[in-house]
Amino acid sequence: MSDRRLLHNHGVLNDRGGPLQVRKSQCATANQGLSALVERPTSAPLAENWKEGGYLDRLPVDPWGQPYQYVQPGLHGPFDLYSFGADGRPSGQGINADVGNWETE
Repeated sequence: MSDRRLLHNHGVLNDRGGPLQVRKSQCATANQGLSALVERPTSAPLAENWKEGGYLDRLPVDPWGQPYQYVQPGLHGPFDLYSFGADGRPSGQGINADVGNWETE
């Protein structure tokens, strides 16, 4: 299985919207980050329709045990969600390549 497919199967990079859009038509800000999936954001803009109890019990890690990266606004869409790959560093090739939600199989 390719690394890209592994990330998509991991269930994090396969949805460009979903729970990251914690307010109608509003993505979590870069400051709120992925923690907005677990805890109600306390910094503006406040998520008035945030799901009580959160969207996840805890933040997932990538298949190599590293935290996912989140940028909003993204370079490829409203937000970019990505992994640095096996080496945990930006760029790289093969198994070390960055893999993001903007990529398709």
